[in-house]
Amino acid sequence: MTSKMPVDDKVLEGDAHTTTPPAYKRALIAVADASQVGPLVGLARRSGVGEARVLHLNLRESYGGRRFPLETDATASYAAEAAVFELRMAGMAASGVVRHALIGKAAEAITAEATE
Repeated sequence: MTSKMPVDDKVLEGDAHTTTPPAYKRALIAVADASQVGPLVGLARRSGVGEARVLHLNLRESYGGRRFPLETDATASYAAEAAVFELRMAGMAASGVVRHALIGKAAEAITAEATE
């Protein structure tokens, strides 16, 4: 005879550590803006990432044969630098890069960076 015990969905603070091996040793993390920094650090930590490369795409729109950035270079750099800083503070090796890409070509730019 088995009895059903109620399951508590809350995780106790001491139970937050896992004994499973890390899912990823190295990861490429594409970040859209600085507001994503907190959640991405938590995800990287839970995944066991030891080394992270942060990629921020400074997207550009093409109009009349000219390209216009959607954000300033300073804003783009801040997004990457904030993510690198927080990842390092969490104990991970991290580096970051800002690349330019056309709107609609972001997936190709991310794939190219991951391949590199």
